Amino acid sequence: MFCNKSFKKWNATKTTKHKSVPWWTGELKLMRRRINALRRRYQRTTNYNGLRQRCKNQYNGGKLQYQAAIKRENSNLGKNSATSTQLRTHGTPFTSLPRTKQIEANP
Repeated sequence: MFCNKSFKKWNATKTTKHKSVPWWTGELKLMRRRINALRRRYQRTTNYNGLRQRCKNQYNGGKLQYQAAIKRENSNLGKNSATSTQLRTHGTPFTSLPRTKQIEANP
């Protein structure tokens, strides 16, 4: 009873460990889930009539497709200069401010 009054209650807010990236798409999210499922299936199978080898081949083939899709999406971001400019400046397009003349002090 006294402890509740003497100590402040700490409300933990949910924080994210990783920042989101602008090129990540829903398609990549689904591919990631599929690749993780294939990896788990490959790791949990025993060598029953070559089943483990087939699972390994499926996983490696899917992983190559997934990595290629990530590279494709990441490279597409840089090709669109307006999008990349907006993303670098957190959603607002970068505009250069006019330079002002410096006033020289007369000694």
